[in-house]
Amino acid sequence: MDVQKTLVKSLDLVFKENNFKKKVNHWYFYWELILKINLQKSYYGDVFYINLDIFFNNWEKNYFPNYPQQFSTRLDHILTNLRIEKEFRFEWLTEKEINDKINYISLLIKDNINILKDLSNIDQFKKYINTNKNYLLSSELKNKLNT
Repeated sequence: MDVQKTLVKSLDLVFKENNFKKKVNHWYFYWELILKINLQKSYYGDVFYINLDIFFNNWEKNYFPNYPQQFSTRLDHILTNLRIEKEFRFEWLTEKEINDKINYISLLIKDNINILKDLSNIDQFKKYINTNKNYLLSSELKNKLNT
């Protein structure tokens, strides 16, 4: 079983039904800010991370940013109240266990999709940043957010 293909396929269903656009293995949600979510595979086996990047929207149609993101984090930092895994390990699992874990990840994202989508709203993003002081922000980002 190709874990990455199966996981991408499962996540794709969740993101598509929530108006994310897909390009390669990235899903984008557009609002005042652009939220990009991607799946990162470790070089050391079937271990995956879910990354979140935020860009300022330039309002071009079908725009997929290719410049450095203004903000970057991982899913476990956003959904801290759930105490989810920092990484999702699939090593040494049976096919049933792999499918169960993929279903768990998809449901986790589906159940918390509004939290993720809210980060593409400037006011909600500011609120998140002000509540979670652990992030180092560039001076450019601080200026744009007036923080």
